[in-house]
Amino acid sequence: MIWLPWIVSLTVFGALALAGLAWSTQQEAARLAWRRRIHGSVRPGSLVQAPVVDELADAIGPIGDAVEVLLARSASRVGPGRFIVSLAVYAGAAMALGWGAFGPAGAVAGLATAAIPLWRLRQRAEARSRLLSRQLPDALDLIARSLRSGAPLTDALQAAAEETPAPLGDGLFPIAEKQRLGLSLTSGLRELRSLDPDNVELALFSVVVSMNRETGGNLIEALENLASTVRERLLFDERVLAMTSEVRASMRVLASLPFVAAGALLLSSPQYLMLLVSTDTGRVLLTVAGAQMVLAIFVMRRIARVEV
Repeated sequence: MIWLPWIVSLTVFGALALAGLAWSTQQEAARLAWRRRIHGSVRPGSLVQAPVVDELADAIGPIGDAVEVLLARSASRVGPGRFIVSLAVYAGAAMALGWGAFGPAGAVAGLATAAIPLWRLRQRAEARSRLLSRQLPDALDLIARSLRSGAPLTDALQAAAEETPAPLGDGLFPIAEKQRLGLSLTSGLRELRSLDPDNVELALFSVVVSMNRETGGNLIEALENLASTVRERLLFDERVLAMTSEVRASMRVLASLPFVAAGALLLSSPQYLMLLVSTDTGRVLLTVAGAQMVLAIFVMRRIARVEV
């Protein structure tokens, strides 16, 4: 019966991990299906040319596609297969070290640290996506002013690419070059779209320019209206962040409070706190409390998120 608390602990954490993975995979699979209906493809590289097939990522299925999109959004040069293998090796090494140092609890903690690279990669992707969205309105205004002065679309795109810093400027250069070479504008817009397949503002820009090229109309007015719309969306996002700041601050405080209290008890009454790790009942209670705290943080993050 000595191992019963550890079995219960591993079962609880395993169930939470599988539930979180299933939910995340379902959400990402829905986004990938939406992109497949629009572009006829999933992988960002295939928006421009035939992709280099990553056998490992392709074998994993939706999870491999989700990792590949995440790497593309964060502008990482690491392939999805290499990233997945590196993450698996890191998780295995962390579990082995944790098991050797602290037993089953250390193995669970080592496995949990494998989420840190994914979290950092997602943070980089979201930061880059926000930067692209903030750069787009000024680039659209510059393109519209160039067109209003009589410049052709190729020169307007070239001017915007030269004046706009990375990462958006790097995505506008291929469009201008393809236009100079007489290639399709659609292929250049798809390459721009591959900078961040999940960025709504880039998708709107691609749709507006493509529809104007196919159906005609006032491109200058369309770009100016799009720039105004993007600015309003960014302003709305800032307002949402301000309105949900209290929830996010409460989440951080409540998440850190147990560790602060545990540190204070460890300094003042270590024998009182050691009951949680030296007895079977204490280990079970500690595991259940940790699982409930992780679930509470997840719920509060969902409450503070507003999707538009």
